[in-house]
Amino acid sequence: MYCKRVEQKAPPRSPINILVNLYDLDPRFKWSKFVGVGLFHSAIEMFGMEVAYGGHRFPGTGVFYSAPLSLPAPAQFYKQLRLGQTTKTPQEISQIIRNLSQNWQGRAYHITNKNCNHFTDALLHELNGEQLPAFVNRAAKIGNGLGIYNCLNTDTVRDGPEVDRE
Repeated sequence: MYCKRVEQKAPPRSPINILVNLYDLDPRFKWSKFVGVGLFHSAIEMFGMEVAYGGHRFPGTGVFYSAPLSLPAPAQFYKQLRLGQTTKTPQEISQIIRNLSQNWQGRAYHITNKNCNHFTDALLHELNGEQLPAFVNRAAKIGNGLGIYNCLNTDTVRDGPEVDRE
C-alpha cells in the first residue's frame, strides 16, 4: 500500500504595516515644507515602538528605540507615512535592526551624509524594498551639494543630553 505524502504549507504570515513617523525639527520654518524642503527627523514605528538613529559622542550604536510620537521639543510631530508592509517575522525584523546597528554608530552621524533619514531609508529597504520619499531628506541633499555642512559645528549637532556612561 502506498501512502500519498501530504505536504503542509506554513500558514501565511500576516503582513506588518510599516509606518514612518516624521517630525518637524524646526517648526519656525513651516513655509519651507510648501517648497519641498523641510527639516525632518524620521523613525519607523512597529510593534508599539519607534526605531531611529541619532548621533552622540560615545562608543556604540546610534540606533535607538523610543515610544511612538515622543520626540522632545522643539521637534513636533508632522505626519505619518504608510510605506507598505512586510511579511518578515518579528524575529527577522529584530535581526535586521541588529545587523544595521553595527554600521550605524553614534559617532558616525553626519547631518547631511549619515543622518536619521538615511537610516530610516536603509531599514525600510531591508523590510520591504521601498524608499523614503525624496522630500524627507531633501534639505540634507541640498546642504551636502552646497557644502553647507562645513559651516556647522558638528560637535554641537551630535551632542545629545549628557548621559552618565560609567
